[in-house]
Formats: sequence, C-alpha cells, structure tokens
Amino acid sequence: MNPAFSEYDSSQSNSENSEGVFIDENSELNEYQDFDDTPPFQSPSNASYAPLYYPYTDQLDDYENYQYEDEGENNGQDLSEEDFKNIDYFFSKELVLQNMDLRVIPPLNSMPNNLYVLDLSHNQIPEIPDEISSLSALTSLIFFNNTLHKITPQISQLTNLNFLDLSHNYLTSVPDLSNLSNLYRIDIINNKLTHFPNVAGLKNLVTLQLQGNMIENISEHEIKGLTSLQEFDMSENQLISLPKEIGNLTELRVLKVNNNKVSLVPHTISNLVNLESLHLQHNNIHNITSILTLTRLISLHVSSNTLHTLPVAFGDLVNLPEFNASNNKIKVIPESIGKLKELRILNFNNNSIKELPSSIENLTNLIKLLIYNNRLSQLPQALLQCT
Repeated sequence: MNPAFSEYDSSQSNSENSEGVFIDENSELNEYQDFDDTPPFQSPSNASYAPLYYPYTDQLDDYENYQYEDEGENNGQDLSEEDFKNIDYFFSKELVLQNMDLRVIPPLNSMPNNLYVLDLSHNQIPEIPDEISSLSALTSLIFFNNTLHKITPQISQLTNLNFLDLSHNYLTSVPDLSNLSNLYRIDIINNKLTHFPNVAGLKNLVTLQLQGNMIENISEHEIKGLTSLQEFDMSENQLISLPKEIGNLTELRVLKVNNNKVSLVPHTISNLVNLESLHLQHNNIHNITSILTLTRLISLHVSSNTLHTLPVAFGDLVNLPEFNASNNKIKVIPESIGKLKELRILNFNNNSIKELPSSIENLTNLIKLLIYNNRLSQLPQALLQCT
C-alpha cells in the first residue's frame, strides 16, 4: 500500500462528488475539454483566420471578426437591415451576436456570403428559417441557449458545416443531418428530442453529444457509418437498451450512457478496444462481464446499478486508475482486484461487502478508498498499518 494512503473514511469527504469520487476542488471542468485544451475544429486549408469554437471565444483575439455582445441591453429590439449597414463587419468571416435578447435571426441577406461562423448564443430565437441556406460557406453554426422549437430542413444545404450547436433549446426533433458530411461535432444537449437524429453515414463525425433529452431507443441504422466517432454522450435520456451495433463504433474513446434505464450491456461492447472512459452509472445493470476485456479503460463508473457480484475477470482491467461501483448490492470483491496495480481511486460505498480481500494490499498506487456503509466487521491488516 502507498504510505500516503490514509483514507478509510466512514463519512464522505468534502472533496467528493455525489458518487464519492475525489475531485480537485480547484480544478475547472469543461465539457468541451475532455481530451485536451485544443479546439478540435480546423480552419479550411485556404482560410487565414482562426475559427470561433464556442466556448473558446475569449481565447481567440488575433483574427478579424465582429462580436456584438450587450448582455441583454438590446431589450428585445431585433437588429434591422439598416443596423447591419451601419456595422463595418463586411471584411469579417465570423459574426457573434450573443446575449442580445434577439427574437429573430437578423436579416440573412445582409450577411456576407463568405461568412464562416455564425454565433447567436444566449438569445430568444425560436426558429431557424429557410434563408439560412444562403450562408453556404458556414463551418460553425451556434444557437446555444435560445428558444428554438423549429429548424428548417434547408439546414441540410449547409454542407460545409463542421460544428453544429443546438444545445439548451426546446427542440422535439431535428431535420435530417446525414447530408452534412463535413460535420465534426454535433451538440444537441438539453432539448426535448424523443428520437435519435438522423446522422447515419457521417464518417467525419468525432463528437456527438445528445445528453439531457428524452430519447428512448437507438436503432441499428441510426449509428451506421459513424466510423470516426470518438465521443458519444447519451446520458440523461430514457434509453432502455443499447443496440449491439454500438460495437461497430471502434474508434470510441468516451461513451456516456449514465442516467438512463439500461439493464443489459451488449456483448459487442467488447469490440470497443480504444475505449478509455465508460459511464454506466444510474441504470439497472446487473452484469458487467462484457466490458472486462476493455483493457484501455482509465475511468469506469458503474455506480447506482443492481450489481451483486464482480467477476474474477475484473482483475484484467490492469490499466484502470479509477473505479466507482458505489450504491450497488455487491457482497464480495474478488481477490483478482489485487492485479489492478494502477488503481488510485476505488469507491465501494453503499454496498453489502462483508470483508475486503487481502490482495487489496497489492494496490500500491491507491490513494483513496471509499467503503463506508457496508457490512465490514474487520479490515485487512495492511490497511490498519497505513498512516
């Protein structure tokens, strides 16, 4: 055991989240920075500007663009064509009109036809009209936090789009997106979608974020052809199952299906050999055998399910530094856990564990062990010797 290990706690630490995992309270988490701090979108090869990538706006200042942000001082007075004539932004390739309380999209015929980025975040716009198709050069279209409930099918004409953000709106459906073959990232977070959007065949799509909707099912054809997908977030929906075809998404690095109603993990998930982070917490899962061959996992969350046992093969996840199985019904931890030499964080809070295996003393990198609210009558001697 690591001499620095000193955490057999019977009460939750202030540095833990609701699932008992240690978090550095000084860190700033950003859902757009799962892998690194570099915006994933690249400028077209003939472009001489840095593309806007929300929310990196404040970090980009060495390019020509026009940003108009008045924190709501516009008081709902929408910009007219004359307003645009008075704004010298026509040499710009980016237009940012955030926090203006706009009720409609400004006149599209007044916008330059070489506009690459249109950001209308934090307004009150309810609809994207047919005229959006006139902005054929757009690579980024951002409607984060509006009141959208309708989007024209003409959006499918924006074939140069790399990034589409429709998050935090009121959409119950979106048009067919399968024609937008250059899309790199799609964010439709926190809407009211009941069906999976048509994104089949988008071979350049790397990130698909659909968390916080009401989607109940993913069919085979709906994820067909997503050969480049690396991050797939379906958390906080109404899924009752995952299709076996999810095993075809072999480039996946992050898969989030937490906070759904899933009871069975398909055996084909074992094909996701590049998977590094898997979030299955808050479901009805009772067996995780099919994921125990994913040896590249560095984060595995299966808390708040109905697990009764951990298979012996759990010890095959030899590269795993973080494991959260709190709030289950686990009675026995297999001796094979001692093979997980990379483990640093281990959470078994709120289970039915009666004893810890002696092999736990082999976890020499362990810095945090959470096992409160179990049925332990004694601890391994190695734990008692830790200071």
